[in-house]
Amino acid sequence: MHFGRRRAPLNEIEIELVEGEPGRLHELAVSLAADFPLSMAQVSKAERGYAMASPSPRKPVRAASCRAMTPRTSGKPALGM
Repeated sequence: MHFGRRRAPLNEIEIELVEGEPGRLHELAVSLAADFPLSMAQVSKAERGYAMASPSPRKPVRAASCRAMTPRTSGKPALGM
């Protein structure tokens, strides 16, 4: 990723659950992290790009509240659906 003279490496693995058990997706992520030098990032590619383009760092905007999730939780309740 680059913006002007600023550069930042971008290496990612994105896994997505299309159907099935959410816990299995979590198990896959844990398994991959055990076998490879991976880590989870809380910052999206867009946030990283905006930070590179901004002359001064911005504070992240976070939701006022968050519902607890487990590996078996569907995304719908977490999003209030």
